[in-house]
Amino acid sequence: MKKQLATELTTKPRIAWVDVAKILGMFAIFVGHLTPKTGDNFIKWVFIFNVPLFFFLAGCMETKNQRTFFKNLLHKIKTILIPLYIFALATMLIQILATGSLSNVSTMGIQLYQGFVRNHSFGALWFLSCLFVMEIVFSLIKKLKKWYLIATISIIAFGIAYFVITPIPIQTPSWWWNVDSMLFYIPFFTLGYILYPTIQKIFTSKKLVLSIIRDIVGWSSIVYLVCLFMGRNIGGSIWALNNLTMSLSQIVRPLICIFAILFISKLLENSKKLSAAGRHTLIFCGGEGIARSLIISMCSLMNISIQFNTPLQSYIFALVEMAMVYFLLKPIFAYIFNKINSVKLLSKW
Repeated sequence: MKKQLATELTTKPRIAWVDVAKILGMFAIFVGHLTPKTGDNFIKWVFIFNVPLFFFLAGCMETKNQRTFFKNLLHKIKTILIPLYIFALATMLIQILATGSLSNVSTMGIQLYQGFVRNHSFGALWFLSCLFVMEIVFSLIKKLKKWYLIATISIIAFGIAYFVITPIPIQTPSWWWNVDSMLFYIPFFTLGYILYPTIQKIFTSKKLVLSIIRDIVGWSSIVYLVCLFMGRNIGGSIWALNNLTMSLSQIVRPLICIFAILFISKLLENSKKLSAAGRHTLIFCGGEGIARSLIISMCSLMNISIQFNTPLQSYIFALVEMAMVYFLLKPIFAYIFNKINSVKLLSKW
């Protein structure tokens, strides 16, 4: 049993295009967090789809989750919650060493038990706390079995987030453990869960009709993605008709972009380096802030000032950050997490 737990994440079959999609999305997140240095077009463009993409992919992988509720809870504690707090403590340590001050410790400590509410000191770590809550909530929702019942619950949750909660969570999240953000983003998790079998069938099918459908939808979504990047808001006048159409745009526009990323990822799935990197997006997510602090501190020691005069420079800096996470931080955190995964928790469940 202990051996099984220790090797579960590495022995289960990987879907190459999913891993490629993860690393492409992670690059977008790294660059997006360098704002406002990356240019207005990129900022607006990347935040349309980068967060929904990861919830969608998490939903795709949920189709393979057959654990009971309590086994799933323990698994998510080990694979999401404990790593989250390890990343948080490491982030706090790096900030203390970098600033030589304990002034922010109390504030960050409060955020630890409040669940890393988005847009605060721990940066991208909010996603992991939100994902943990979403995974647990969805493990209950999917017991309804019928896809339309699951979809209905998700739509209601989104409606509460968009029409009831003030301000809208995507703008100003405030609930502990990002529950308000979870309500907003859960449709993407649900769509990933519902659509994954169909997407996988279309991606792997050799039938001419399915191949044509795949190419038409894929290339059309890429064109849409490029138009958004260029600042052309296709269908903007339709989305702006009323509050209902605006709410629909919060799902439809990201979904089209997600399909584009998935199609590109399918084209790149034979890239072993991309798929290998995509297997470690947990560490990329948790290590982003740590890598950035280390790079800035090292440059400061050498009296090097980091400035970005063009978007291209921001893209290069993001790649440097990702390289530091992959080659320096990944071996350390992967070793720690493998040890955690080897621990047996309440096996009677």
